[in-house]
Amino acid sequence: MGRLENDPFLTELTKLYTANKDSGTVYVTMKSITSESGKKPKKSTTATTATGGGSSSSSSAKAKDDDHHEALCLMRARAGSDKISTVVRTRAVSAESWP
Repeated sequence: MGRLENDPFLTELTKLYTANKDSGTVYVTMKSITSESGKKPKKSTTATTATGGGSSSSSSAKAKDDDHHEALCLMRARAGSDKISTVVRTRAVSAESWP
């Protein structure tokens, strides 16, 4: 089926469990990813200064760039030939949702 939003993913996951209740297996996996596409972000190139040798990037620029990356979790479910997946964002999970 492919990548779904979170609520439709849960609906389809319920259908997979229901269809395989008596016999069959549903595999669910979770994977930490760094981007929506699941690929690692490209490393930025650093320019050297005119005096030669030094890098123009600073540690504060790196820290600022790291703030823009949000932790994501790729969730996949498979039962037979049926496959579904979704990406869960950290901000979508609140502390109140856990017992």
